Amino acid sequence: MIPHHHPAKRGMVVVHVVECRDWISGQPNREYTEVHVGVATSITRDGVVKRYRRFGWSDLTIEGPASARFRGQLLAVPNVDPAGAEAATRAHFYPGHPNQVRAFADLAETREALRPYRTDLPDPTRWHVRRRKADEPAPDGWKYSKTFATRKAAQREADAWNGAGDFAQHGSCGWTAEVIGGPAPKTARSRPEQEHTR
Repeated sequence: MIPHHHPAKRGMVVVHVVECRDWISGQPNREYTEVHVGVATSITRDGVVKRYRRFGWSDLTIEGPASARFRGQLLAVPNVDPAGAEAATRAHFYPGHPNQVRAFADLAETREALRPYRTDLPDPTRWHVRRRKADEPAPDGWKYSKTFATRKAAQREADAWNGAGDFAQHGSCGWTAEVIGGPAPKTARSRPEQEHTR
């Protein structure tokens, strides 16, 4: 989800990893990581971030890797919705201080916070069925059903093609079908589903 050295685009979510060290008189130095989230506002032609707007912190504009003064590592995240990422970041604040956004402790925590806003994952509330004739090669032979609102409905559709479940008494009809998370491909939704042929 957080690829390294991915070319950035304007408006893309970015993750800024900073290694920090606190010097405290009479005590051991404290080393820790801060991970900030923002959105790229200016980039070079090669996709290197020149500046980004950090979510929270009064929406500071931070210089990116294109600047000699940049410190840390900046990672472009092309598969996360910017509005969702901002909401998740602003919800991560210091206890009792909702207006003070707290940096994430590491990339693992950042991934978990941004995961609900990923755009590359199938929609868990929608399902569809893909099927092919047993003697046809995939993927050219795949055909797709309409989108179902529940997995149970999609599974019943798959069972009908596989001759399983409630349709076991009819036996196999020569098709191999499986349930897939997410809506049906647009090419499938643009045409009506064909009737079962046995």
